[in-house]
Amino acid sequence: MSDVSDTKKSPRLDINAFRDRKAGDCSGQSMEVPPVYRLASSDSTGAQVIGCALNGDNYLTWSRAMLIALRARNKLAFIDGTLEKPGDDDPLRE
Repeated sequence: MSDVSDTKKSPRLDINAFRDRKAGDCSGQSMEVPPVYRLASSDSTGAQVIGCALNGDNYLTWSRAMLIALRARNKLAFIDGTLEKPGDDDPLRE
């Protein structure tokens, strides 16, 4: 799946800006959440992501449709290995 990623850059952009912040810190500045962690109203668990169900004969069609859907929703990094695991001191870990 390495050919799926367009760039080698991590989707957790500007994460260093969050390192000095604590969860629940109300110092007047809002903590910006990286786009990969944001949820839209269409990201519910009951939402249909693609129109075809996986069966034994359509794996290539299903996998391509799933990759396109995950890339469009900015969630592909969760499954292709490009999203770095948050550190123990990362406020986004909670």
